[in-house]
Amino acid sequence: MVKVQDIAKYVRSKNAGPFWTTLEIFCDNEGAYQKMKNSPNLTKEKVAPLYNANPAKMKRFDMDSLQVIK
Repeated sequence: MVKVQDIAKYVRSKNAGPFWTTLEIFCDNEGAYQKMKNSPNLTKEKVAPLYNANPAKMKRFDMDSLQVIK
């Protein structure tokens, strides 16, 4: 299994207010970005349990021009 750390340029996490945490995955090429964007393991339903969160309250943004998943 390929890991995020093997594909992403870097991953950043930060607080986005008292009730939100932001996780950003930066890629440095189109191939890596598409692999991450289309991964069935990076859906809200798969990530939510890792953070003990409700997937219905999560938001995901694919920023094609920057090759970033937020």
